[in-house]
Amino acid sequence: MRAEESGAAQTASDEMAAETATGEAAAGEQPPANADIGREDAASGTPSQPNPEPRRDVDGGDDESAADIRRALKNGKKLGLVIGALGVLLYLMSGLYAIEPEQRGVVFRFGRILEDEALPGIHYRLPWPIDRVERLRTTEVRTLEVAFDEPKTLKGGASDALLTGDENLVLSRLLVHYTVKEPARFLVSTAAPERLMERLAREVAIVHFARTGVDEALTTARHELQLTLRDDLQAALDSLNLGIRVSSLRISTIDPPSAVATAFKDVGSAREDRQKRVEEAKGERNRQLPEARGEAQRLRNEASAAAQEAIEHARGDAERFTSAWNEYRKARSITAHREYLESVETVLSRVRKIIANPDAEGVRRQP
Repeated sequence: MRAEESGAAQTASDEMAAETATGEAAAGEQPPANADIGREDAASGTPSQPNPEPRRDVDGGDDESAADIRRALKNGKKLGLVIGALGVLLYLMSGLYAIEPEQRGVVFRFGRILEDEALPGIHYRLPWPIDRVERLRTTEVRTLEVAFDEPKTLKGGASDALLTGDENLVLSRLLVHYTVKEPARFLVSTAAPERLMERLAREVAIVHFARTGVDEALTTARHELQLTLRDDLQAALDSLNLGIRVSSLRISTIDPPSAVATAFKDVGSAREDRQKRVEEAKGERNRQLPEARGEAQRLRNEASAAAQEAIEHARGDAERFTSAWNEYRKARSITAHREYLESVETVLSRVRKIIANPDAEGVRRQP
C-alpha cells in the first residue's frame, strides 16, 4: 500500500510540472498585450496606464490537486485499517502464554481466580488488562531461616533466646524447607505467606522448647523435637489454608547466650566425660561378659560330668551290694566271714598299726 501511495503522489507531481512548462511556453510565443496598448497611447498623445497582469486559468490545476489529495487520503485510510488490524491481531495474540514443566499457573480475571492450577504447556487467556497469569515453581524446594539470636546492642530490645523446660536460655536457628502445594491459595491467602510462616514457626518453637530440657534438646531429644516442630508447623499452615507443604525442619544450631557460654562448655565437657566413662564401662562389660559366660559353661559341664560319675558309681555300688546279698543268702557263714575280713582289711589299711607281743622280754603286762 505504501508503494501504491508513493506512485500516485509521483504521478501527480509529474502532471503538475508538465502543465506549468506548457503555460510558460505559450506565454513566451505571444506578444504581451500591454505593448500594443502602449503604442496606441503614444499615437493619440494620451499617457499610458499600467495594465494589470492577465488572469490565469488555474481551475484545471486545482481539480487535479484535490483529486491527488483525495487519493492520498483514501490510500492513508486503507493503510490505517491495515495497521489497526495488525495491532488488534497482535493484542489478541498476546493472550498466549506458556507454563514450564516445573511451574504451575494461576489465571486471574479482573482480580478473581479463573483457573487455580494451569498445567505445563501452551495456553490462552484474554489479553491484559482483562486476564493475567501468575507462575509459581511448585517443585522448587525453598528454605526459610528462623533465628533466635541475642539483641544487636546491650541495651536495645529484648532477646530472642528460647526458654527451655529447665529454665535455661538457648540461642537457636531453624531451617524450614518447604514447597508450594496449592499455588492459588499461596497467592491469595495472604500478602506475605513466608513472613506469616516465620511467625508460626517461632510460636511452635517457643512452645516445644519450653517443654524440653536443655540436655535433651542438645542430645537425645533433638531428632524427636525436629519431627514434632515440623508436624505442628504443618498443622498450623493447613489451618490457615496457605497452600504450603513443609518437607523438613532442621535445628541448625543450639548455643548458649554469650554470658553463660563458659559454664555451658564446662557442662558439655562433663557430659562428654560421663559419656566416655559409660562407653568404657560398656566396653569392659562386653569384654568380660563372654569370658564369664564361658567359665559358667565350663563349670556346668564339669558339674554335669561329676553328677554322671556319681550316678554311675552309685549304680555300681548298688549292683555290687545286690550281688553280695545274693551270695550271702546262699552261704551265710562263709559270706559273713569274707565280708568281715574285707571290712577289717579296709579299715586297718587306713590306720597306723602297732603290734606288741605280751610275752616278749621287757614288756610289762598291765593287771
